[in-house]
Amino acid sequence: MTSSCANRPVPTGASLDLGGFDFGHRLFRRAKVAAWRARRIAESAAHDRVCSSEREQFALAVTLTAEAAHDWATWAALVSRVPVGAAAGRQHGLTARWRALPLVARSVGRPDDFVMGRAHETFLDDLEAWHGALRYGDPEGRWRVQKRLSSLGLIDGRQSESQAMSAELAAQTITKASRLFEWAGLVTGLPTPGGPRPALARP
Repeated sequence: MTSSCANRPVPTGASLDLGGFDFGHRLFRRAKVAAWRARRIAESAAHDRVCSSEREQFALAVTLTAEAAHDWATWAALVSRVPVGAAAGRQHGLTARWRALPLVARSVGRPDDFVMGRAHETFLDDLEAWHGALRYGDPEGRWRVQKRLSSLGLIDGRQSESQAMSAELAAQTITKASRLFEWAGLVTGLPTPGGPRPALARP
């Protein structure tokens, strides 16, 4: 099944330079703000249950993080002249695009003898499932989310994924995404969301 993230428009033309396409930087910044708001809501709540406002900020943090990850992988392929379709190969979705980073690294003159760690892959799989469930109401995405949350002991068979949509899980998402982006920057030498944005002139 094609990832719902993959339906986002691919930038072309003048937006291929850093000035026109910010490689997910603003999306990830907004995701961090949403996670912070979820934490503030949780801290001010007079009860132990997750409230609707906290869930809304969680959903915003997670979907924006997924879109930032998608936008960065797309931008990295384009700026390194690696065709996006070729980068993903026969597979589709967010994780497949990130598995293509060795092609990106090779294209920009960096070592390509690396693979993405299992922890990063699992995180991207989870992120893609959450994005599909929250942004598009994708039944398969929701099933994947529920299965994952159940395996982690965060919900049981009688509960929906909304029971786990907490500020704590939003914060974990931001932390894992930050580690993923940091790793991607190290192996490709390209700027990543959350890191410093280089001031490059338009070509």
